[in-house]
Amino acid sequence: MSSPYLDRPLLRLDVVLPKLLENIEAELGNERLEAGDVRRLYQRAELIRSLLAPGDHLRRRDQDRLDAWQE
Repeated sequence: MSSPYLDRPLLRLDVVLPKLLENIEAELGNERLEAGDVRRLYQRAELIRSLLAPGDHLRRRDQDRLDAWQE
């Protein structure tokens, strides 16, 4: 018995992660998001950035925007 996910081709993270980050940034452009959704998206974007560039931290601009939403 085989698992269906084993039959799928593997996706390269260096290809997929930038697309995911692009989608998140597009979602963040939606002004009707609730504060909880914005925090969740920023956290997801921070995780993806850390996977793309280990050792780099959340960009200062993004941290300022997140802080503004938390107030």
